[in-house]
Amino acid sequence: MSPATFEAWATSVENYSSICGWAAPTAAPYVRLLCNTEVQQRIDARLGKQVFRQLSTTEAIDVVRSVVIGTRCIIGAWAEFFSLAQASSDSVCAYISQCRAKANECGFRCLSASCPLEEYMLSKKIVMGYVIPT
Repeated sequence: MSPATFEAWATSVENYSSICGWAAPTAAPYVRLLCNTEVQQRIDARLGKQVFRQLSTTEAIDVVRSVVIGTRCIIGAWAEFFSLAQASSDSVCAYISQCRAKANECGFRCLSASCPLEEYMLSKKIVMGYVIPT
């Protein structure tokens, strides 16, 4: 599951939790029920059922995030982003969309603030100029 797909799932679960009024100690078991068997087993191995059961919805989702996505190496994310190349058949618009999607997936954030860095990263990556046919 991509980080973007997971975040969409997490947002849906948090919204549903708010609507239903889930609170500890019932919130985390509900979150666990929404996971497949493999993820449930990994959660149990990491925390144990009794510890997990006491978590709030947000805390439970954070544990699921760490199991499903794991920690992301920021250097690896930067390398993935900067290794994207524009194919000769790609329009500039398609290439920028691909770069923007990768920047969103990598979740680049400013360490001193909570602002997204997608636009900054795109400006560092994209160089516009004339193409001289050879």
